[in-house]
Formats: sequence, structure tokens, C-alpha cells
Amino acid sequence: MKDNIKFNYTILEQLKKRNISLYSLRTDKIIAESTLQNIREGKSITLASLYKLACIMGIELKDIIDFIEVDK
Repeated sequence: MKDNIKFNYTILEQLKKRNISLYSLRTDKIIAESTLQNIREGKSITLASLYKLACIMGIELKDIIDFIEVDK
């Protein structure tokens, strides 16, 4: 079964714009290492993690998530 929606995360770009490194998020234990690995690999992460990252960056979720409708 194919999904009809897809999400595009721009987390890495947004972190870079704000000079926030994945290294600092990991060493300060702000975000779990497995979540950071999923971000680097373009895999799914939880909404709670997305929200935490948005708060750290001072932006809204809509600034790091793009909804893309996939043709049926």
C-alpha cells in the first residue's frame, strides 16, 4: 500500500542557519542520538522531537515540515 502524503523536513538547513550543530544537540543530550541519526539519514522522527527542535530554534513546525501530496 502506497502512502498518499509525504513530509519534507528541512531540519538540517534550519539548524545550520541558526548555527546549532548536531554535535551540540547530542553532547548536551537535548535530542537522542537515534533521532539525530534519523535526521541525518532522512528518516522519520516523532512529532515530539520535531516540536522540541522547533522550540530550540525559535520557529514553528510549519517552518521545518512541508506537506507534499503524492499522486495516486
